[in-house]
Amino acid sequence: VKMKARTLQEDHEEFIRAIKEFAVPSAPAKSHAPRKEADSQVILQELRRLRLQQLLAVLHVTWVVFRPIVLLGVLGFLLCSSWSLASIAALAAKVSLLGLLVAEGRRMLQDPVYHRSLLGDDGSFPEISFNTCGVFGKRMKSIMDLCSFEHFRYSPTFWLLNGDMHTMLPVLVRPMKSPTSDFLRVRLKLSEDSDQPLDIAIPSKAAASTVKSSKLLLLILAGVGGDSRQAYISDLCKRAAEEGHLCAVIVSKGFLSDEVDSVKRIFSPCDFDSLEKTVNITCKSAQSASLKVMSVGFSMGAIMWLTYHGKKKSPENMIGCISVGSAMKMDFSMVGRYPRIIQPALVTELVSDIMAKYGHEILRLVGQDGVKKFCRSRTFADLHKNLLSKIGKSDEQNLWFWMEKQEPHRWRNKISIPTLIFNAKDDPMHVMEQCGFEKETPSNPNVAYFLTQAGGHIGWCEGMSLRSTNYMVSVILRYARACKCEHDRREGLLSSWEDAVCCLHKELEDRRMQRLLQDRFWYSIFMAGSLFVLSITTFLHLSTFKTLGPPTLVKNALMVGFACLFAEVCYTLFASTSFLGHFSTYSRKVANDDET
Repeated sequence: VKMKARTLQEDHEEFIRAIKEFAVPSAPAKSHAPRKEADSQVILQELRRLRLQQLLAVLHVTWVVFRPIVLLGVLGFLLCSSWSLASIAALAAKVSLLGLLVAEGRRMLQDPVYHRSLLGDDGSFPEISFNTCGVFGKRMKSIMDLCSFEHFRYSPTFWLLNGDMHTMLPVLVRPMKSPTSDFLRVRLKLSEDSDQPLDIAIPSKAAASTVKSSKLLLLILAGVGGDSRQAYISDLCKRAAEEGHLCAVIVSKGFLSDEVDSVKRIFSPCDFDSLEKTVNITCKSAQSASLKVMSVGFSMGAIMWLTYHGKKKSPENMIGCISVGSAMKMDFSMVGRYPRIIQPALVTELVSDIMAKYGHEILRLVGQDGVKKFCRSRTFADLHKNLLSKIGKSDEQNLWFWMEKQEPHRWRNKISIPTLIFNAKDDPMHVMEQCGFEKETPSNPNVAYFLTQAGGHIGWCEGMSLRSTNYMVSVILRYARACKCEHDRREGLLSSWEDAVCCLHKELEDRRMQRLLQDRFWYSIFMAGSLFVLSITTFLHLSTFKTLGPPTLVKNALMVGFACLFAEVCYTLFASTSFLGHFSTYSRKVANDDET
């Protein structure tokens, strides 16, 4: 069976026409009650305090990221300085620095992220695992064989030593909100008093008119408070359009770029009924253009997709799901490093956004004392206690019940579409041991795991650039294409299946060539730098002799030769076998990529 080829522009226009039938004419008017000047002063005062809290939270995260470097610097200072008893003040300063070094060093060694980076992976969680039993197991095996993730490994930036660096440093180099794609926002009417904002990616003019449509729509859910402006989502939409895919982003209602008329109508991570209605409308609109739908989630959005696919029945044209940086259990959100280190920065930003939009309404609902408590929220538990439970966003006043409603682990065996869980083992937010992942073969043949040794939380930088999301996007699009390919094969669409298989194999070869060229490039740089340094060293060594005899020439020639050989051996060990893997998160198995 052959399908008539259509351009991406044609399918995009058809999808827009279909989904606009379910859209409200415009965004709802935002009605606000008269505001008192005194109330405004209270809110402005709290907003100023929130900005200070945001700064302190960011500084704390920055300290955690650079803590190993600072502690090594302090240790070097203590070792290099003279311990003279002549100066009592100097001794007191050194004792204080030594105490700081011991306390922070102990805290760092107890941190699971640093513990994993120092000792390496213990192998308790397999990198690639899936169940091959039954019809669904054979389907998953076919999809994973097409993906060939065992030959599509991640090569981390070698100087990023742990998950914190993989996660936080890219944010310092590139702001989280740095869109590379344009979007059209529509508001879907879910009921008489409820709507849902949806951002539809607009392909570039070149891609829209020349790229053949792949007949695939990616339906994306972002992380906490995220939307289409997030860099990782915008990059995904841009690459997807270049490969012929359409993209739509479900926006967190009432947060960031969206605003509603009441704080009681903001997004809730437990509202799976609204998510189900949004999915049904989107899939029905996609059907008008004969599009298949793939759900893609990041962080909290990934957790929501896993729960949705376990609790709800997926539409027939939804053919797969990829969950990036997710979890099966919410333990990581309640105890450990995530609420202690990361949540203060995230929650403070959310509180600031909510107060700026709905501060006067919140003041009327909870009073001035309630506003102060809300503005001092530092964790998701505080957010639930001080606001969400008071505005009807949590049916249960108990925090653990609220968290359990979001957990996918109770529904994992009911997931009925091919689902890939893509995580990094050094994730500093969703710590592996707290996420409820299976250590053996997954019991559900519709679930597969792909876990990299390094990568952080939605990081996966490669090369020297910290702005790149290329590897993560490649994994997502590769799995999406494989799911579409397997679906077409089962539907008898052999032409589409053959084209997709060719694209997957070509992408794998391109990946291998890219890594080969990259290795050769850095090898050349490393060797050139080593030769330059050794040449300067040799010149300075020779210049110290007033007379130059044959033994000196031979000695220095041998020294340069052995030094070059040593540099080459060091590079080979570092780049191929991860000799330094005991104190970095560099993958130990990267050398296996090109064996087959």
